Amino acid sequence: MGFLQWLGGTLAFVAGLVVLVRLFQKEGILMGILGLICMLYTYIWGWIHINDGSLRLKNWMYAWTAAIIVGAMLGYFGRGR
Repeated sequence: MGFLQWLGGTLAFVAGLVVLVRLFQKEGILMGILGLICMLYTYIWGWIHINDGSLRLKNWMYAWTAAIIVGAMLGYFGRGR
């Protein structure tokens, strides 16, 4: 695994954790646990609430999405095709 893949994975992990913390704060412990079990729920919840100014999710969601896309591209093209 290259450095850029590691960097993208780390960025995706950190952004996901930030959104998960905001999910816990806004929705409570049950929805937070659901978000912890299924990060896809956290990702979708973040995009649904991206314009909620009190959560400040816009930059984190853009970073999370970019990290996923770049990581997938680097993983695909890094296989030696």
